[in-house]
This record gives sequence, C-alpha cells and structure tokens, in this order.
Amino acid sequence: MFRSTTPASKRLVTLLLISLWLQVIAPPVFAARLGPSPIVSTISSGSRQLVAKFALVEQSLLSLLRAALTPQENWNVVLTPVTTEFKDYSGLDYHASSRKLLLSANTPSGQPNNFEAIATDGSRTSFSNVAGLGGDLVIATSRDEGQGMSRGGFPAGELFTSTGVPGAIARVNASGATVQNPWVTLPNETGAISGLYLDRTGVFGGDLLAVTTTGGVWRINAAAEATKIAGLDTRLAGVTALPEDPDRYGPWSGKILAGAKDQSLVYAIDAQGQSSSLAVNVQPQDVDVVPAQENFFAVDTVGHKIWGASDGAFAGIIGDILVTQQSPGVITRLRWNGVQFVASQLASATEFKQVAFAPAGINPIQPVKQLYDKIAVVRHSVTLLNSGRVEGSL
Repeated sequence: MFRSTTPASKRLVTLLLISLWLQVIAPPVFAARLGPSPIVSTISSGSRQLVAKFALVEQSLLSLLRAALTPQENWNVVLTPVTTEFKDYSGLDYHASSRKLLLSANTPSGQPNNFEAIATDGSRTSFSNVAGLGGDLVIATSRDEGQGMSRGGFPAGELFTSTGVPGAIARVNASGATVQNPWVTLPNETGAISGLYLDRTGVFGGDLLAVTTTGGVWRINAAAEATKIAGLDTRLAGVTALPEDPDRYGPWSGKILAGAKDQSLVYAIDAQGQSSSLAVNVQPQDVDVVPAQENFFAVDTVGHKIWGASDGAFAGIIGDILVTQQSPGVITRLRWNGVQFVASQLASATEFKQVAFAPAGINPIQPVKQLYDKIAVVRHSVTLLNSGRVEGSL
C-alpha cells in the first residue's frame, strides 16, 4: 500500500494507524495489566510469530498509555528566593486591591509597622498605620469573587490578622486606612489565633475560618458573628476548606482541614463539628489547596528569605492539598487516589513559616497574566468604533 506514496505520506498513514489502534485498546488499559488484548487474541488464524509481534507492540503501547494517564506521584517543585529586603516577615497573603503580596513584617515587635506590600520589582511599601501587634501574626485576605466582594460579603482586599491577644482578630480595610482592633473576640477562647482562611468554596458561606492553639475551630461571618464549629483539644495550625467533590477529595470533600502539630495529624471537620484525622509524616504549620494560575510564596524566617515558584510549577497538581512543616521546612503533597490519600514530598527549605498562593509576582517570579471569562456587549448611540479605537462613552 506504500509503493506510490512519499515518505511523508507513509509517516502520516502510520500515525493514523497507530491512532486507530490506540482508540481501540485504550478502554482496557487499566482493566487488564498483562497479556494480549482481545484484538490480539482474535488473530488466532495468523502465524504464532505474527501474534507475538502484535502482542509486543500492544504491550509497549499499553505501557505508554499507563505512564501518560497515571497521576505522577513524585512531583517536585524548585523554589527560588525573590529579590527583596527581608523585614522579619511572618504571615503572607494576596492583596487583591493592589495585586501585590501582603506580609506581616517586623516580627515579633511590629515596629515601626506591622504590614508591608511588595511590588513586582521587590520594592516595599507600608500598608496601613497598624503597629505594635506582637508575635508571629497569621493573616488572611479577601478576594474579588463578584461585584468587588468576596463570596461571604467581605469587600475585596480586606485584611484579617491575629493580634497577639487570645481569641482576638483585627480587620483592616482594603486601603489600610480603617482598622478595627479587635474586630471580633471569640467567646471563651483562651488560645491564640494560629490559622486564618477566607472560605472560597461556599460550603461555609464564605465565612472567615479560624483555628487556635487550644484546638478551637471557628467560623465568623461578615457581621462579626462567631460560631464555634469544634473543639479538638490539641494545638492547631493552618486552616483551609475543600469544595464538595467526593471524586477528588474522598471523605474530606466539603470539609475544613486543620493541622495538629503535636500529633502530626491533619483533621477534617464538617459543618456540624464532626471530625476525622489522618497521620502525616510532618508537623503541620500550614494547610493549603493548590489553585489554578497562581504563584507560590513562602516565608523562611531562619534563612531570611521569601521563596517563590511560578504557577507553571504547580500546573500538574492543581487541586491537591499541601501540608507545610515549619522546621525543617518540608511541604508534603496529599492526593486522593480513590482509595486513600497518597503523600509525597514536594519541596524543602530551612524553614517555612506560612505559605500562600497569589497572582502577584516578585522578581524573578513574574505576575500571572489576568484572564477574563466574562464578556459584555455594550450598545450606545454616540459610540463609534474607529479602527479599534473607542470614540464616545460607554
């Protein structure tokens, strides 16, 4: 059949034949690990040598398919120190209003200021006049999830922070000009705030989630109404929430995750306060979910660095759970394989105090390009389009 064809045509026909073969054998890839497929078995009328050749080719193709379709367990991320002066940073998160990384600075005194924003070129600016909050502050910020508000009704760009006072959380508006300290004091809570997260799943109403060093798990709505979800009687650190997706997260679907440092456990807590735990090979300091198209940043107070990695480094593990140990700094990745959670080490450093994902960039990590998924068609009687330029008003 190849006598009158060119070499390019031969390669094309061969590729098409392989594609057809793959379409036929793809369904049983995971169902049958060894031996020839039904296709090979049916070629019983052919010579034994021909059958053996078909079987060898098929097994090679099956191996390639399994390698391509099986999730990669040993995923590693190389971290790079960003170019900015280290000002005793501790907590960090994304500031939606300025598209910069926002950090708690000058730990533990908080003098002359508690918060700084870092631009792409590494330059630093003070955020708000808040000063003197003591200790290792943990922070969380609100995102724009529609109409300039978060899912729970918080204006985008607002900052929530621990204060060094047990059970107390402060709130700073997006410009940094208005400060409420305390914004809320958790009733009868004697532990320090050790983790903050704005729910972005909707499972918990977009509320601010907080955990404490005495094991308290709380949710606080935009009206500053605090509800205790659970008391786990162990020191907690780091908190996040998972969307309702049983295929992706198994028994943790739609639950809050919090780390128990002294027990080397990750707790999963539902909205009714029922909890379960999983032993991990680290002492959790922070718990995060890998988002799409956001850079990674982590604070190393021992090495006096901010570590970073581009969003592309995490493109293959979006949605996976990261559990961070403070010292020595280790980030463990958790992935549900349909039966159990599989753990593997993702990255390491001298120390990780708090980690965060953000579209912001700090050299050499460049900002993530903004993507727009909404299109508006606007008609106006005095608006003209002249070679792509809008003339008039919209």
